[in-house]
Amino acid sequence: MRQMPTLTSHMHPFPWAVDVTSSPAEALAEMAKHNIHHLPVKSGNKVVGLVSAAQLQTTVIAAEPVNSLALYCQSDTPKFQTNDTLDKVLTHLIEQNQHAVLIMKEEKLAGIYTSHDALVHLRKLLHELYPEDDNAA
Repeated sequence: MRQMPTLTSHMHPFPWAVDVTSSPAEALAEMAKHNIHHLPVKSGNKVVGLVSAAQLQTTVIAAEPVNSLALYCQSDTPKFQTNDTLDKVLTHLIEQNQHAVLIMKEEKLAGIYTSHDALVHLRKLLHELYPEDDNAA
């Protein structure tokens, strides 16, 4: 019998993170460097939230004089544990209309899971279920 996969097998482990004292421009540069759209925000070793490229681009375009991500950090970003099941996280993303969650191993940041990751995994599943050489009409 198959079991529901846990986040450990689907998350991006050891994600890049940015310090809360970083500027929005620095956070955007870090996202561009790694071709990502979400960054966990930390204060020392403590995870304080998440920022997205979409929300920060507005800030940089407006040239607002902000020196810290504290104003833009989504401190209410959901945190799940590595052993939580994938369906639990997907349900949360859908019901709360969110694009990313943080994955923790106890109190430490272990990974991130985004709506983009969900689409990548859906495509993989569809290819497994419906191989290209299957000529069903």
